[in-house]
Amino acid sequence: MRVPLCELGQFDERCGLNSVVAAESTNTRLTIKQQLSLYILKVKPKTKFQDFWKEFSTELPNLTKLVQRYNAVPATSAL
Repeated sequence: MRVPLCELGQFDERCGLNSVVAAESTNTRLTIKQQLSLYILKVKPKTKFQDFWKEFSTELPNLTKLVQRYNAVPATSAL
């Protein structure tokens, strides 16, 4: 189930993330808070899940690791 952007914005405000993203330099390591803020800013309503993470995996390395771990579907033929 996809979370509407307005709910992501509310999450952003409640967590105090709305003012944390300052730099997007490749030399600067972003904190988890900053990566969440950047994610909320960059995700679009019609963005395909795989395309988004392929494009922004280097900018959001910690979030990418979480996505890879928790959104993986095990390959199995068992029903």
